[in-house]
Amino acid sequence: MFKCEKCEREFETEDALKQHTQDKHMEKVEEIVKKSKIPKATLFYVLAIVAVVAAFYFYTTTLSPEQILVSGIGAVGSTHEHVDFKVYLNGVPIDLSQSIYQVRSPIVHVEGGDGDIIHKHATGVKVGFFFQTLGMKFNSTCFILDTGEQFCNEGDKTLKFYLNGQRSDLFDNYELTDLDKILISYGNESESQIQSQLATITDKARTIPRT
Repeated sequence: MFKCEKCEREFETEDALKQHTQDKHMEKVEEIVKKSKIPKATLFYVLAIVAVVAAFYFYTTTLSPEQILVSGIGAVGSTHEHVDFKVYLNGVPIDLSQSIYQVRSPIVHVEGGDGDIIHKHATGVKVGFFFQTLGMKFNSTCFILDTGEQFCNEGDKTLKFYLNGQRSDLFDNYELTDLDKILISYGNESESQIQSQLATITDKARTIPRT
C-alpha cells in the first residue's frame, strides 16, 4: 500500500497516489498568486513552467518508454491476453525462448522460457509493436531480425501473414487478440508446407492462467 503523507489516505498503486496528490494537495495557481508579493505576470510565468515540468514528470513516470512513443496503447494491466504464434524464415522457425528475448517489455512479451506464446498486458498492442520490443522489425515487405539480417519480398520469396488459419493482409497493423493463432512465414513455400507450419502452432494460450 502507498500512503499519502499529507492526509494518510492509502492507495493500492503508486500511480493512484500520484494522481491523488496532484488532484488534492497541489495548491491552485490563483491561491498562490494571492499570497505572493511577486508580480503576477512573473509568477504566472514561473508557475506555468513548474506545471509543465510536473506534468512531464508524472507522464514519464507513469507510462513506459514504449507507451510514450506509441499512441493507442493502453496502460499496463488494462488487459491480459495470450496468443499462440510461430515465425518461419526460409522454412526455419526462429527461437524466441532464448533468455535475451524474455520479458523485454511489460506491455507485451514472451516469458517463462517459452517462445510460443505472446503475453499481452495492455490494450491496443499490434503485431509490429511486439516485434519492435524484441529489437526486430516486421511489416508487409520485410522481416528484420535483431541481428540486422533481412528477409524481404524478392522474386518468389515473400512474407505471408496467417491469422487463425487464414491468409491476411494486416501484417504489422493487426492488433493482437486473445487466443489468436498467428503464423508469419517467409519464403517460397508450397501450400502443403504452409499447412505443416500452421500445424506447429501450439494451443498453450488456452491453458495459461491469467494471473
